[in-house]
Amino acid sequence: MSLLERDPEFRLGANGVEEIMNHKYMKDINWDALKAKQIKPPYNPKVKSQTDVKHIDSKYLDEDVISYTIDDTDIKKNIKYKQFDDFTYVKEETMAKAGRKTFH
Repeated sequence: MSLLERDPEFRLGANGVEEIMNHKYMKDINWDALKAKQIKPPYNPKVKSQTDVKHIDSKYLDEDVISYTIDDTDIKKNIKYKQFDDFTYVKEETMAKAGRKTFH
């Protein structure tokens, strides 16, 4: 089971956020402090402004920007790249209806 499992049925967290929170890799995380934004990130890059992109590889900066809206019913036709094929997403409302806890 992992966070990057393609099939959502077998993805870490498929049975609720507790699965992720209780994973051995996450054992040292103080979730209350994290939620309260009291934990310092292990790496905080120095930037000159909110638009400073010096830490981002130029190959990503040179990609085409794909413009679409969240309500676009034909969104796959707007995406040139295949990296999202077979990707699934479940809205938080769906998780809540299924009785699964979500973490904000």
